[in-house]
Amino acid sequence: QPDLTHLAFEVDSLDEFGKHIARFGLKYSDGPDLKPDGSGFAFIDAPEGYEIELMQQGKGGAGY
Repeated sequence: QPDLTHLAFEVDSLDEFGKHIARFGLKYSDGPDLKPDGSGFAFIDAPEGYEIELMQQGKGGAGY
């Protein structure tokens, strides 16, 4: 869609997902930024120009 600027997905671990995408020659364009409770987020720039946000839940299932 023309007004779609980014997509968001939850991952179990931003660290492990970062290792996974590195095997394909990719890296986060921003982050990961983690809070003390373990929640956090990072971004990947998709080739089509979209921004993909990856989110990790904190301890207790809350956060971002």
